[in-house]
Amino acid sequence: MNVKMVTIVDDDVDIFSHDEINWAMTTRFRPDKDLIVGNDFHSPFAGLDHTIDANNTVAKIAFDCTAPHDTPNDIEHWRPTPPRMANTPARYQTVAQALEAGPKFFLQIMEGVGTRDGRDVALELEKMRQKDLVHRLPNGEWALKPRLH
Repeated sequence: MNVKMVTIVDDDVDIFSHDEINWAMTTRFRPDKDLIVGNDFHSPFAGLDHTIDANNTVAKIAFDCTAPHDTPNDIEHWRPTPPRMANTPARYQTVAQALEAGPKFFLQIMEGVGTRDGRDVALELEKMRQKDLVHRLPNGEWALKPRLH
């Protein structure tokens, strides 16, 4: 009754982690479909809440950050889980070096090169993909393409 904003998440998201809530908002929330606004809720905070209207009511908002459950079961539609990175030192200087050691999931590549921001990894993988150097395995891992001599 006293809440004006709610974020709805799946059970794989830690509701006490701001990082995971932000991750769910970024990867699962579609503003055109998942924004819920309600009006005319009675407010117990008359005099304290400056958004109360003349009828002593307020509006409330909800963000549905749950993953859709009616999608195909293929790599393009897998339900991603929140990243939980290990605090390990970087083992590789580049994405290519990480993949030379063997196929890796995106998070493993991030950990391998020692970054908590995956944008640089995504950009490097895209450059490598455009040069036809990498591909995705059926389980979602990134791998170097075999070189023909």
